[in-house]
Amino acid sequence: MKASDILVDVFLASGVIAQLIACIGVVAFDDVFDRLHFSGAGATLGPLLIGARACTRNRHGACGAAHRFRSGRGDGRRTVGEMIPLQVVIIVLVGAAALAVVRQADPLRQTLVNGFYGLSLVVLFVVFQAPDVALSMIVVGSIAYPLILLVAIARVRGRAEDTTDTDKQ
Repeated sequence: MKASDILVDVFLASGVIAQLIACIGVVAFDDVFDRLHFSGAGATLGPLLIGARACTRNRHGACGAAHRFRSGRGDGRRTVGEMIPLQVVIIVLVGAAALAVVRQADPLRQTLVNGFYGLSLVVLFVVFQAPDVALSMIVVGSIAYPLILLVAIARVRGRAEDTTDTDKQ
């Protein structure tokens, strides 16, 4: 077993464990704001680790896709494991978007920034030639998930206003 195979297994196991911990945190906590932190971590760390696994495993696939004819012979041989500058730029942008999600203190702003983070993941998946995952991410990460969080935040804030109104009377 090569070191790259071990690295692939570590990335995959870490991504799955991060997703599992996030799911347990969402179920275990009662407060919507605590759940928001776990779900944000699950939406950030898990896909990035699993994406790193795909990039490490598929040296001839997604990460080296643009260098198919680099040898100059036109025989279609690909170079091993090279990344194009667009891939590096989008990985840095996804990391910056993830940091922006974490840095937001207001849950409403965090939800909106998380929607933009989902869109940046869509671009990442398209660049790494995974359009099926990108379509799923559009629906889940950029539309459904922020909508559910916005509704939950509105309901929690509505309940908080109702309890303060009854306390004043």
